[in-house]
Amino acid sequence: MNKPKIGTEPGGDGGLPSPPPVDLPPTVVNADRPRDPTPTPPSQPTPLQPPIDHIGPFPGTGSTPGSRLTPYQRGGYKYITRGGHRYSLQMRLNAHQERIISQIVDAGFSRGAPEVTISIVVATAFQESSFNEGATNPDSSAIGIFQFLVNPWNERHKHLNRHDTSDQIVAMYDEVDWFRARYSAHLASGALEGTMPFVDYAYASHTAGPFNPRDFAVNEETRKKLTAFKDKWYTLSLHVE
Repeated sequence: MNKPKIGTEPGGDGGLPSPPPVDLPPTVVNADRPRDPTPTPPSQPTPLQPPIDHIGPFPGTGSTPGSRLTPYQRGGYKYITRGGHRYSLQMRLNAHQERIISQIVDAGFSRGAPEVTISIVVATAFQESSFNEGATNPDSSAIGIFQFLVNPWNERHKHLNRHDTSDQIVAMYDEVDWFRARYSAHLASGALEGTMPFVDYAYASHTAGPFNPRDFAVNEETRKKLTAFKDKWYTLSLHVE
């Protein structure tokens, strides 16, 4: 029986000697050691922005689910006026409606009107004429987008042109400011039911006259008009940015 030679492994090929074990030095990690390049994060898409001269609806920038949205951001259709002011609606407009509403919004911003005042003026134009500048009433002297009668106009807006849409808008904003002062006085004196919000009071004052506020809640015709007005209000759901 043959014995394996010293320094060889049994069963090896031709009895080759085994390599000696090797002790590798530890790898030193320091700042000079090259690292893998830092991965580049994926580029984010640039949010869509309307061109400067754009008039009309444009896509929103979107948001992550569950994030807090402003009332303006929740609007289904977003618009930008010629004056650069943004507003949103839940109603899609045709070109004529957009022009009138944008004109009203720009006028509101120019005088520092709050959103609720701008919304009252827009909803009143929607209810009274569907934004039709040429609207008339064969049974009265009412004309224009707010259907101003000649006598109230001459009493409070004689310095303006009743046949001019821009002047009608100015007059309507003046009316709402006047209604607001009367609303506080009527609430304080008890002449007005305390549960009527100012939005309802403002439209009722415009359509029925501001001198008999006790009739607003009981007059059947005024109540029907108020219901139709509130429907228009919620259909629009106007918010400004």
